[in-house]
Amino acid sequence: VHRAVTRNGEKAAVKIQYPAIRSAIENDFKLVRSATWPARISGHVPKGLVDELQKSILEETDYVQEADNLEFFRKALSKLAYLRIPKVYRELSTDRVLTMSYIEGEILSDFLKGKPSAAVRDLIGARLLEMQATQEHWLKAVHADHHPGNYLFQPDGGIGLVDFGSVKRLRFEISELNQCYLERTWQKGETEARHFLK
Repeated sequence: VHRAVTRNGEKAAVKIQYPAIRSAIENDFKLVRSATWPARISGHVPKGLVDELQKSILEETDYVQEADNLEFFRKALSKLAYLRIPKVYRELSTDRVLTMSYIEGEILSDFLKGKPSAAVRDLIGARLLEMQATQEHWLKAVHADHHPGNYLFQPDGGIGLVDFGSVKRLRFEISELNQCYLERTWQKGETEARHFLK
């Protein structure tokens, strides 16, 4: 990812894909499948695990899909005023180049070096929980790359969220089960609790 400035003078971040990275990943997974064949046959490594890993990693190379993800989350989470998600410059993007607005902020380790007050740290913690709960319960989709560098913190408690190459859509059952935990359904009696165990 490189910093840039658009012709209109706006700060931008430009994500450029290494040439042939997708085919390199696919070849690597052919080797992984060969190396894990005995473990998969014996049931020690579920076949679906390797498939899911490959799918997740290859999603990171689809910049058109990432641009779609960015636009979806930017719109869907716009009510969280403290959250900053990059804007996509479609006219400056391709399937291997993604141009976005630049988000200010520091990664957590650098942010903490500035010794933010307990009030700011508590505020950020509460906001991170709100962001996650909003994605799970309202959007039924979550930003799934929790790398520390993908969260950018600002002195006023603002949070920048970047890198939407990996997004997971939640099935209704998972969201319903999370709601069960939130409502402590098991305390409402066996009939109510069993409703979630179907």
